[in-house]
Amino acid sequence: MAVFELHDHFTTAQDVRKKVMPLRQKEFCKEMAEQGLKPVRIRNAMKVKMQLSENSAPTLRMVQNLVN
Repeated sequence: MAVFELHDHFTTAQDVRKKVMPLRQKEFCKEMAEQGLKPVRIRNAMKVKMQLSENSAPTLRMVQNLVN
C-alpha cells in the first residue's frame, strides 16, 4: 500500500523550525553595519562579544539578509 492510496502521510520526524535571531543580536548587527563592517566580520564579532558557540550563532546568511 502506498502513501497516496491512504490520502494521509504520517511521519515521526518533527518539522524543522526556522531559526530566529534575537532582538539583541539584530541590534548588534545593525550597529556594526552602520560602521561599514561586512557580514562575515559582524558574525565573528558577535560570536566573540556575546560568547556564542558555532551552533548557537546565527548563520552567515541570516546576518547577510539582515544587513543588506
